[in-house]
Amino acid sequence: MGILIKKQVPARIAIRNFVGLFFISLLGFFLISACSNHINPKATNSTLRQIAGECRVIKHTMGESCIPVDPKRIISVDQFNSSNILALGIKPVGIVGAKEYLDAPYLKNRIQGIETIYTVNGEFSLEKVLLLKPDLIIGLSSRQSIYKQLSYIAPTVLIPWSEISYDWKENFKNVAKLLGKLETFNQLMKDYENRVQKLRQILINSQNNGEKDKEQLIRASYASIYYGNFTLSLDGSFPGTVLKDVGLQPPSSETPGSLSLPISEEYLPKIDIDVLFVGTTDDNNLSKLEQLQQKPIWSNVKAIQQNRVYLTKASVWWGYNVLAAHAVIDDLFKYLVNKP
Repeated sequence: MGILIKKQVPARIAIRNFVGLFFISLLGFFLISACSNHINPKATNSTLRQIAGECRVIKHTMGESCIPVDPKRIISVDQFNSSNILALGIKPVGIVGAKEYLDAPYLKNRIQGIETIYTVNGEFSLEKVLLLKPDLIIGLSSRQSIYKQLSYIAPTVLIPWSEISYDWKENFKNVAKLLGKLETFNQLMKDYENRVQKLRQILINSQNNGEKDKEQLIRASYASIYYGNFTLSLDGSFPGTVLKDVGLQPPSSETPGSLSLPISEEYLPKIDIDVLFVGTTDDNNLSKLEQLQQKPIWSNVKAIQQNRVYLTKASVWWGYNVLAAHAVIDDLFKYLVNKP
């Protein structure tokens, strides 16, 4: 299910109704306080929304929301859409996400001056969101459990996520449609496709000594190490789609909707992969990789034998947004074309 913009609705309300809505807003605030211990009861003055003006009715995962025609204070409560909003040329007042993702190199210069709210085990401070006085909150459907609290703070739209099989391109389009930026989206995707085709042609020529129209598939994949576990990304994942776009062949999923495959050390030599990109999230996981590299079994991995294993940043290769996709292509140019 995508984002459906139904209509524009005038919201000029008589004084009698205004009083009623005022008390409803106050009731909403107290409900937030009761539902979540993240909210400070003293922070009350940001809950009253602007009553007059126009709004658009948006149909989304949780039903319908009437959002401002021209929102000025947008907050994204997930790291993937934070990047998409920035890519569309919009500067939100706040973004929510894991520190490792919001600190990604491709975001460093883009988030200056924006309030960053870090998640801890997927949770974040609703009080900080409240204090930023947003007029629109955007998130993924994975935030359904706190939708009611968010919608009391400001009109909230939750965009389908698992429902569209984690399709980062479709999600980006939904965000652009929501914000009236489809033309910008089309241009950004055109720029992406141009880079993809350029890299794809270079790889074809390098594999076939310049013989055009003769493409040999290179098996490539991205693997991550989380909490000491080695996980291989499949073709439906974010890195898998980018690899496929440039003409590489990631492992395919045997289970619909499966994005990754946890594998044991003993299984590594059985993986038929020519190029392997490995991303780690912290020093402990890097240490795990270094320990693995010291074991005899590591030298039996095909990509190792071909000297084509490259360390990358997990925040880039699992980014699920157009900015991260360009950063992945940068890595592919670096390691497959320039070959350090």
